[in-house]
Amino acid sequence: MKIRKAARKDFEDVAKIYKEGFSEPPYNEGWTSKEARKKIEVFSRYCDIWVCDIDGEIAGFMIVNPHQWKDGETIFREETGVKKEFRRKGIAAEMMKKVFDFYKKRGYKTSVGIINKKAKSFGFIKKFGMKVDKNNLLAIKEL
Repeated sequence: MKIRKAARKDFEDVAKIYKEGFSEPPYNEGWTSKEARKKIEVFSRYCDIWVCDIDGEIAGFMIVNPHQWKDGETIFREETGVKKEFRRKGIAAEMMKKVFDFYKKRGYKTSVGIINKKAKSFGFIKKFGMKVDKNNLLAIKEL
């Protein structure tokens, strides 16, 4: 298992995992392949895209925005996804360890992300030492 920054050639595989993961419950976002690929391209302009490569197969990804807030202090975990057949095998945990270590070595102090309370991975964040922030809420308005 190798955790590395994605190359442009990896974007199609990342988009496929993105489409599948965020189209299933609890998200039910209904992504098409074209929409998911475009989203990955957009992310690539301002984020770091990390992949978990297992023998040449992309098993998962993590998209990190080191510029969301003050550079050098906080990274924002935009998205994380793991291919269905690789879930519950420690891939997300390994990606987090490696990615967190990468930014910590560069002086970043905090990692922030948004997680759906209904996601199967919600318990994972607690195991990883993350806490649900009591001061900040997600504000949503139907347009």
